[in-house]
Amino acid sequence: MEDSFVAMDLLFSQDAALREQYVGGQAKVRMGRLMEDFDSLAGTAAYRHVLPDGATPADAASHGLYIVTAAVDRMDMLRPLTNASGEVPDLRLSGHVSYATESSLEVFVRLSTIPTATEPAATILLGRFAMACRASTGGKQKIAQLEVVGPEEEELFEMGKEMREGKKARSQLSLDKQPPNPKEAKMMHDLFVGRAEIFRRNAPTPKEVVWMSDTAVNAALLMHPQERNGLWWLPYAFG
Repeated sequence: MEDSFVAMDLLFSQDAALREQYVGGQAKVRMGRLMEDFDSLAGTAAYRHVLPDGATPADAASHGLYIVTAAVDRMDMLRPLTNASGEVPDLRLSGHVSYATESSLEVFVRLSTIPTATEPAATILLGRFAMACRASTGGKQKIAQLEVVGPEEEELFEMGKEMREGKKARSQLSLDKQPPNPKEAKMMHDLFVGRAEIFRRNAPTPKEVVWMSDTAVNAALLMHPQERNGLWWLPYAFG
């Protein structure tokens, strides 16, 4: 698992030009830019797992494979990006493959402060990216099994396994495949009976109620696979 580990340091305190790229007005970090970096970092970690030792992502074509981002499964923000003083500290993005199947991988990513002589590293964000390995000729590409060493790696591996199996189970319970079960039907009935005044014909919408349809956001983006990839649209999805 440790063989796929990659890290990237953002030393804002030493590079004003770098800070300008990532930090906007009022010390607001551009999260979309960080999401791009996370996607790139997850891809690099995945390539380190599937390619031979010494190979780089640029060599993937010669090995007849490529990595795609299948999903951003989870992002947990554990604390603000800024310090107590309101300043943006130097940041470290890191990640490694934490679970692998026949042709897919889960990459565990972390955003943290960089440790100093007086302060240890503080975790800011944890996330999981689902990556898929594809053959250049089309279809799935078989990859190496993930070697797990020690209790910490075993725990991460089991978490990845549970998440994957949970996604499969939830997909089978989708309304596209299954009707509402008794529990779900009762929940909808209780909601209807409990707020009957909302569902009357031409009834005004109470101030404390927001319809799901009113929260929908969509956009149309012109994609050019020869020039763009997931790094380009990820900030839009996050926003």
